[in-house]
Amino acid sequence: MVNFFVVNKPYTDIDSIYDVTNYILRDKRKQGFAMNRYSGGMGINDIASAGDEFLHIKRYFGKSFGRQIKHFYITFEKKDRFTPRMAYDLGMLICQYYYCKFQIIFSVHEDTDHLHIHFAVNTVSYKDGSKLHEGYEEYYAFRDYVYKCVEFIRKIESNLIIPTV
Repeated sequence: MVNFFVVNKPYTDIDSIYDVTNYILRDKRKQGFAMNRYSGGMGINDIASAGDEFLHIKRYFGKSFGRQIKHFYITFEKKDRFTPRMAYDLGMLICQYYYCKFQIIFSVHEDTDHLHIHFAVNTVSYKDGSKLHEGYEEYYAFRDYVYKCVEFIRKIESNLIIPTV
């Protein structure tokens, strides 16, 4: 079963931007800072400097206060038969949900017994400087979108859908 979790931490200081983005992108199996092989994002120029780019948007709009970053992750059980590449494709689909207004990055983590994807969303819009505000209704709408994306990836992998370019 695929599971979706939102990390419920305040992330109110600027350092949390770097803590979360570095945690998401770093391959813990390697020495130093080596990026995970399946990482991506939207609304940023260089994924390795995502923290700096998130902070630039916050400062440009004068909104470097309050919650700095949204952090969530998706886990897969072995029986889900999700490969790292499938998880990457899912990550790119999920990015599209927020990309219309917010910067987002993700990385597939292969360093535990279960494959999982971590995401970080800038809480300030790069388009208009509005803050990301989500309640229960938005949470459930997003969760439903995630599960639809999972089913879409499964259908592609089982050749039930041939994607068009």
